[in-house]
Amino acid sequence: MTHGNGPLHIVGVGGTLREDPTSLGALRQSLVAAEEAGAETELLDLRGLKLPLYEPGKPLEEYGPEVERLVEAVREADGLLISTAAHHGALAGVTKMPWTSCSSSRRTSGPTWMAG
Repeated sequence: MTHGNGPLHIVGVGGTLREDPTSLGALRQSLVAAEEAGAETELLDLRGLKLPLYEPGKPLEEYGPEVERLVEAVREADGLLISTAAHHGALAGVTKMPWTSCSSSRRTSGPTWMAG
């Protein structure tokens, strides 16, 4: 898996607040397969990141290093793998929160990775 002059950078984002969720295990297996195909990978476990709630109008810099890490990883990724549990037919809340932070931050260059 290459892009331009080097390997693709694939970021996996997932997990729930439950200890050792099966969705995170599936995400890890997917990232291993991407590595075996030649990609560089990064795992962002949402349980470990402990992201704060999104506050409209709050500057990205005020959210702290965990949110900045998530936003930068997503910005730098060539591809995303997103894994979540479904609760009552909807995404887990811990899975929805990061995308609010990411979609609210402005990109300075590069392709748009998410469309609403």
